[in-house]
Amino acid sequence: MAMNDEYSRACTEALTIINNMSIKNYNKLPKELILSLERNMDTKYDFSIDYSKDINEQNISDITKGILSNIYLDYWADEKNKKQMEKGLIIEGKKESWLKRIIQKLKKLFGR
Repeated sequence: MAMNDEYSRACTEALTIINNMSIKNYNKLPKELILSLERNMDTKYDFSIDYSKDINEQNISDITKGILSNIYLDYWADEKNKKQMEKGLIIEGKKESWLKRIIQKLKKLFGR
């Protein structure tokens, strides 16, 4: 699967998850972010959430996890949680550089 296809599917997964979150969390997101996910999503990809599973147990791509992690850090996490997540990225070593690259690309994409 090409990177654009993977990214489009990840946008679909992320948007589906976001659309099923509380209205309180949804309203914290800028409209531009939602519109960007909608523009880039794969409309032919049928993704559904398994409501019997936690978010960490969902069958989602690493790119989706990166998108959601970035959203969490930027819009939902309090300062204590942000510091804990950043500390966790440092400890994980190799994953840090991979996740940083994804986050940097996502921030550029979303204009942050």
